[in-house]
Amino acid sequence: MEIKTEELKYLEKLQSFFNKPIYIVGGYLRNYFLNVEKPDIDITGCISSEEIVNTLNKDEYIISNINNSLGTVVIYDIQNRIKFEYTRFRKESYKKGGFHKPEKVEFTDNLSADALRRDFRCNAIYYNIITKEIIDPLNGLDSIKRKLLITTREPEQVFAEDGLRIMRLARFMAQLNFEIEEKTFLAAKNNANLLTDISKERITTELDYILHADTKYEKIIDNEYAHYRGLKCLSDLNVFKYILPELELGRGMKQRSDFHKYDVLEHSLNTVKYSNKSVRLAALLHDIGKPYCFLNTGVYHFHDKEGEKITENILNGKRLRYPKNKIKEVKRLVALHMLDIKNDVKENKLRWYFVRNYDILDKLMYLKQADYLGCGIKTDISPTVIRWCEIIYRMKKENLPFTLKELNISAIDIKENYPNILDKDLSFVLSELHRNTVICNVKNEREKLVSFVKGIQIK
Repeated sequence: MEIKTEELKYLEKLQSFFNKPIYIVGGYLRNYFLNVEKPDIDITGCISSEEIVNTLNKDEYIISNINNSLGTVVIYDIQNRIKFEYTRFRKESYKKGGFHKPEKVEFTDNLSADALRRDFRCNAIYYNIITKEIIDPLNGLDSIKRKLLITTREPEQVFAEDGLRIMRLARFMAQLNFEIEEKTFLAAKNNANLLTDISKERITTELDYILHADTKYEKIIDNEYAHYRGLKCLSDLNVFKYILPELELGRGMKQRSDFHKYDVLEHSLNTVKYSNKSVRLAALLHDIGKPYCFLNTGVYHFHDKEGEKITENILNGKRLRYPKNKIKEVKRLVALHMLDIKNDVKENKLRWYFVRNYDILDKLMYLKQADYLGCGIKTDISPTVIRWCEIIYRMKKENLPFTLKELNISAIDIKENYPNILDKDLSFVLSELHRNTVICNVKNEREKLVSFVKGIQIK
């Protein structure tokens, strides 16, 4: 069966430098047969990485990420701007414990042996560039046709070797809209504890893939809530017990039936289901403080404040590892998600909240709406979101300054008119001017702002 894609002609050029065949393998082939967007091309064969480095013309190819012990190398075709990731045929053995790193690598000329080291049959199909032949040693094409994830060997062995494959199982299930073969599912569940041996960085990467699984392939049919399906899979596999035990504590923890259809854990997953892609992580963690509060006090009061602290610990390396700016944003969203929950916060107070959090205001409303739908009771627009939109509309109509840059006065203006004000107090004065402008105590006009400064009590 000949495959026809634009990228193949560039691979045929690469193949021309070698007598031994090069094979396409993995996700590119899988997605070709699924007729969805294809990832970067993984290639393989029995050519050593040293031979590749020594053979290819450096004017035509950039060679990087060379690892001779693993037989891996990244090849970049300069003219055609395309990348190939090459891995030599190999067999692997692992220590017990699933550390995501083989203890021993042995190179082989046997394609079938190489197929057996891979995770799922749908990822173990090969295409010979020379003969234009599909080689399918493990019946992966049938797995793709049935949309079924099956391991390449006994699933207990596959997952015991590498605990991260359990996260990959949930990810592929969600992204590709596949089902999981029963034996494969049970083995993954039995080995979920091995995820405690996987690095925080790798867990974070896979969780992010799952949280955005619905955005991966536009051509996948009926995959609107793929991210939710992926999270439900993790839940059913008992994965949260090992990667996010603070979240797992919400399983079976009941909430007020007039507000909530689900327990705390399922509500969190449903909040992610209905969330904008920009707030998925915050949606997953927004109620992370509820189990802590309930177990310590018997009620959920102040779970937003406790959740802010727990969120920082989780994202800062205790469970996951995110950049500082992401941690800061998610913390703020978790801390603010209960703001005006009863629609009883005075408008002036809300206006000041809005300008102080203007950089995340849209995301906060996305989270509010998702939290509302995630309760499982209502399907309309959150009354809080409606109210906030109305207030923001009035603020914009009144040309109120949402940021300090929009304030018609500067620190220089203040110093010129009030030289006795110390430099260290200027930010406080500007903040007070901003707040009073927003709540309409003073108009955003330079002369009025200058005059208003004399009434500000500097602390």
